[in-house]
Amino acid sequence: MPTKLKTIIVGTDNSGRAQTAVDYAADFAEAVGAALRIVTVHRTMPVGYSFTPYTLFPMPGESDDANAVDAHLSYLKPVAERLHGRGLDVQVRVVTGDPATVVVNSAVELGADLIVIGDRGLRGFRGLFGSVARAVIRESKVPVLVVPTCDCPMRSLSLPPGWSSPRAD
Repeated sequence: MPTKLKTIIVGTDNSGRAQTAVDYAADFAEAVGAALRIVTVHRTMPVGYSFTPYTLFPMPGESDDANAVDAHLSYLKPVAERLHGRGLDVQVRVVTGDPATVVVNSAVELGADLIVIGDRGLRGFRGLFGSVARAVIRESKVPVLVVPTCDCPMRSLSLPPGWSSPRAD
């Protein structure tokens, strides 16, 4: 008998590439009747650094972490409302820290049965997977589904044998 997925978490850096993973996670959650938790990370810039590769959302004139969190939420709110309009149980979370660690810890804290993450973020191609995706795969005890975020067509979502959509019942 297949495992019932109750909660799916998706990590996003709020980029167009990551939106592909969010959309795939939403379709998957809808197909299996699971709740969807969208997590994004605000990485604070260490003192003395003028650039960090983990700046996940462009925030001109950002003066403090509260402004950064507000900017993340202003991006995620319409995404969550759109998915909620499809009948999904959606919540968003903005956490400060290391992206991979936050996604893995959030999955544990939220009791997620599956993590969905894009294969690459804002930094683009660095091998088969980006550094955050590699770290999530390495650190997570929760199964991880990696979604290709290239501009290539993706196959439609189909459920494994033995699974059925609760929406079809």
